[in-house]
Amino acid sequence: MNAPNLWLQLLIAFLGVASIPAVITILGKIHLLPLAVYLLADYSFPLWASNNPLVSTTLMIVSILYPVLVWGGKAVQWWQEEQCIRGKMLATATPLNTAEDVLALQENNWYDECDW
Repeated sequence: MNAPNLWLQLLIAFLGVASIPAVITILGKIHLLPLAVYLLADYSFPLWASNNPLVSTTLMIVSILYPVLVWGGKAVQWWQEEQCIRGKMLATATPLNTAEDVLALQENNWYDECDW
């Protein structure tokens, strides 16, 4: 297999360096930047990681727990907001009194107008 020429190597290197800010931004937004930094440090300095197993393991656990806790907190917050909205909707809803009301709503196909 032929090796890429110099210009192709320079293009690949430039694109790699130019994509670093975008990668850092994306990893920061999804809260995986600490894990990426830990993995980079662990693979870049394997002697340090083997000489300090307690520190290395602690950093790994913290960098894994951080996004899990952030995402879990956002999931709990979303669930609580949904429960609050559902409670407000049920508190202000007018009940259907008779079977004729239910049949009238089904005949009008009111649910087809909703954006599901």
